Amino acid sequence: MDERGDLDLISSRLKKIEEILGFSPLKMAKMGNISQATYYRYRRGVSVPDLKFLNKIIKYDNSIRAEWLLRGRGPILNSDRGSGLLKDEPSKSDAVRFIHLPLYDMKTEHHDAEGKLQLNEWKNPKQTLPLCNKFIRDIIDTETDDLFALRIHCDSMAPEVKRGGLVLVDKGQTRMSMDGIFIVSFDKIIRMKLLQRLPNNRVHMSTINKKFDPIVIDLDDNDKFKNLGRIVWAGTPL
Repeated sequence: MDERGDLDLISSRLKKIEEILGFSPLKMAKMGNISQATYYRYRRGVSVPDLKFLNKIIKYDNSIRAEWLLRGRGPILNSDRGSGLLKDEPSKSDAVRFIHLPLYDMKTEHHDAEGKLQLNEWKNPKQTLPLCNKFIRDIIDTETDDLFALRIHCDSMAPEVKRGGLVLVDKGQTRMSMDGIFIVSFDKIIRMKLLQRLPNNRVHMSTINKKFDPIVIDLDDNDKFKNLGRIVWAGTPL
């Protein structure tokens, strides 16, 4: 099998372990003594897990059989766990259910203004967005506890995020070295920004739509700045 096929197999087996043992991706990362970001690369089939990680997964509570994890043969769990689960046996976690995510509106003062969310609205969400657990697991591929949703009523990030669109934000992705669009809080206002870390503990914040001026803030003088998460999915009306 080619490398792409090997990556897909390992990815599917890690997800199967999560289902059967009831572990979250964060739990799996801790179990393998790696960062959550590294585990997500393994889980998405982007990179190959190293031997130290696989060894820790196999040894954890003597649950996972090495023959299945590495070669896909036999039961997933050791017999002393009383499982007998085979590769293709469905898990209870496959049941369809709906997850209710906090839902906010990023509004504008007028049509050509940049979208904002007030801090008091952020602290007190008044609505939720029900999403199918399978959509979150298979499409978004992140922890449900780390997600929130925003309806966008501005064009500051057009064409990536259009006016009238809906975005999902992962609170677990806050490293400013990552590419992408982030939701940030500063000056008691929440906005969408592209982030670039600058020397001397400064942050350059900009938008895709160049009609909005960039902002540079000094983190040493602005203890109110907070990165709330990265947009991981965007849906736009046609």
